Amino acid sequence: MTPVTEKVLREIISAIVDSVHPLKVILFGSYAQGHEKADSDLDFLVVEDEPFGTLRSRARQIGNIYRSLPPYIIPVDIVLYSKDESDKWKNGINHVIARACREGKVVYERS
Repeated sequence: MTPVTEKVLREIISAIVDSVHPLKVILFGSYAQGHEKADSDLDFLVVEDEPFGTLRSRARQIGNIYRSLPPYIIPVDIVLYSKDESDKWKNGINHVIARACREGKVVYERS
């Protein structure tokens, strides 16, 4: 497995940003908390402007992100939500958005 250096992390974040132009990207999970192990994955919450539905596919956007990632041997998990969904669930108790907002690190935010 490829070691997750700052350079590798920056390249992955840049690929996410370039592929879907999100409002925000949050790294969460073990890497954000400094508890990563050799087999840990990178967990990202990606927040986009527009809602998902029949005209805009969440699965297609996630596919775009995964196809854009550099060819490192690193497990990456992407969760993708709209701003409205993020706003709705960011203060929840047991939702991945709430966990990412509470425990994660914002690694990109559109200005």
